[in-house]
Parts: sequence; structure tokens; C-alpha cells
Amino acid sequence: TGLTTGTVNVYENDGSINLRSIAQEGALVRITDISGRLIYQTKVDANGLRSLPVNPHAVYLVTVTSNGTTKTHKIVMK
Repeated sequence: TGLTTGTVNVYENDGSINLRSIAQEGALVRITDISGRLIYQTKVDANGLRSLPVNPHAVYLVTVTSNGTTKTHKIVMK
């Protein structure tokens, strides 16, 4: 299952959350668990890819900030 925030594709794959920039500019990505604890904060460079290992049986909130816009989406790991 994946989602597109406008600048970053976010999808889960084999116990990781994958982030792929689809814009010419980078984006700041914050991943928190459902209780709000910060798990990762990283920058995804323009046309870059990051794979972040996470607990495969958890729910995460992925917040992407780019071009002054912030979007948050829930990822349920399966």
C-alpha cells in the first residue's frame, strides 16, 4: 500500500517504510509512532530514495513537509 503526498511517494515493503522523492526539490520527512514518539526524521533529496526499517507490526504517522506544505498520513504495517 502506498501514498503520494505530492512530492514524496511513501510505501511499506518487507518491514521498511520506503520514501521516494518525485519532485525536483527535497522534502523533510518525520515518522512517529501512534503515541507521537519520533522514530525517524530525515530529508529526502530531489529524486532520492530512502528505506527506513521499522517494527513490522505497528502503526506510524508519516509527515512530509515540502514547499511550505505539510501533509500527514497513517501507515499500517502488515
